[in-house]
Amino acid sequence: MKAILNSQFWLLVLLFSYSNASAQLLAQWSFENIATAVPSLPIAASSYHSQVSGAYASLSGGNNTGSPAVCSGNESWATNFWPSASSRDPGEFLEFSITAQPGYTFTVTAISFSAGISSSNGASAFDVYVDVGNGEEFAFSGSTSIGCGGQAGSFVATTSVGGTITVRIYPYLQNPGALAATFRLDDVTIQGLAALPVTLVDFRGRRQPDGTINLIWKTDQERNNAYFAVERASAQNPFTEIGRVRGVGTSYLPQTYFFTDQAPHSGINYYRLRQVDTDGKAIRHPAISVDAGSEPTPRIYPLPTQENITIYWPATEVSTQRSWRLVHTSGAVIQSGTMPPQTPSSEIPLADLPAGIYFLQLISRDQRFMERILKL
Repeated sequence: MKAILNSQFWLLVLLFSYSNASAQLLAQWSFENIATAVPSLPIAASSYHSQVSGAYASLSGGNNTGSPAVCSGNESWATNFWPSASSRDPGEFLEFSITAQPGYTFTVTAISFSAGISSSNGASAFDVYVDVGNGEEFAFSGSTSIGCGGQAGSFVATTSVGGTITVRIYPYLQNPGALAATFRLDDVTIQGLAALPVTLVDFRGRRQPDGTINLIWKTDQERNNAYFAVERASAQNPFTEIGRVRGVGTSYLPQTYFFTDQAPHSGINYYRLRQVDTDGKAIRHPAISVDAGSEPTPRIYPLPTQENITIYWPATEVSTQRSWRLVHTSGAVIQSGTMPPQTPSSEIPLADLPAGIYFLQLISRDQRFMERILKL
């Protein structure tokens, strides 16, 4: 997803989609944790969300000079020697970065802070830019005055899974004859939402009369969702992938997905979803269990048929070689074949046969099965 959505339309859509969810504190720097007169860099956030793995403030250009008590509490962050030009210098900024825990994304919606200057010679203007890994995007700008004043801006920026968002404040317009005058920051706060890239709200399965198992799952929202890999296991078999369902990419509307396991194991089957992002990062969701019953029989479809039929063998039978025979009502064998191990299905062509009734005999190591076939 683009770092900052420049389109006014999509900005409104995204802000509306978050209106029903309260913005959370992702990280805050009150600077009350500074233990020395001149802060040691980087400065750790004084508080942050449980899904933040790290939050630090640092400096590029400028001069780290002290921590006077000018706003709330006893400490702030004072810097000086900022550009005197009437616009920002891309190499001189105060930087605040937060990194999501593995498997999580951040959608940042606002930053606020208190800012002031020690005298009229200090840097009296600033720009704020945001970077989520795709390059900087402008967020907002402001001006400062002697003392301490509140500053805030709203925007929408979403990180990749486990990604980092960086907010940079660029002070400028400092009096070149008084570079010791300080630019002071306090209570830097980044707000937004921390969430899994795909919010799974329901996942269930049900055995069907034909022996298959239907899986259904629903998502509340998705970001950069490439696909779901469906994985299955049993008491005797580890989880393996049995199919994939394409995701919708990015959506802030509920989505519903379906998948049918044509050849479940007998007894209890365990299913889980491995959600894969467009950048290849994956998250496994908790497993569910579905009872397929005992000794499932092969499934044959479609019945009746005009052209071909397909045989699906239960997973308990696919490890061995199996055979089949198509028999006329007179008892004559019309077609026959074998299915090698690890082959769960086979298609039998019937298009050239006359319409009528036939019998399909299936033979495996443990089962013998016969099905009446009506050829239209």
